[in-house]
Amino acid sequence: MLASGFVLSSDHHFRVAMHNGLPVEVWLHGELLDYGGPIEAINEHFATIQGSKYPRSSCVFKIR
Repeated sequence: MLASGFVLSSDHHFRVAMHNGLPVEVWLHGELLDYGGPIEAINEHFATIQGSKYPRSSCVFKIR
């Protein structure tokens, strides 16, 4: 399982986090953008968390 603070950097990491319902934080430019929650959907461009879509190319996603 992915530990707290782990940065999701691959499709596999995102799938594992989503499958296990792990809470994910969203960071942008070193600042916490959203305390987040479980990933609801992912594709190559976006991760959806609590109904909001975040661009994977500019945000950092960490296990909470």
